[in-house]
Amino acid sequence: MMINNLLLEYSGNHEDYFLDKISRFHLEFENIYPFSDGNGRVGRALINYQLMQLGFPPIIIRDKEKQTY
Repeated sequence: MMINNLLLEYSGNHEDYFLDKISRFHLEFENIYPFSDGNGRVGRALINYQLMQLGFPPIIIRDKEKQTY
């Protein structure tokens, strides 16, 4: 139910800057995703999917950068 609400909020938001939308989605997703042993990978895959849907290249977050992001 929480994921559904998150998706509805994301897809219905046509006013915010796309990076703000993706960032907010990622933050909320990471908070509600029930599997703590891989949520970073899934969240980063979703970021790249969202970026590519908008015509941008995927991002790479290296191991040494994961603490910062």
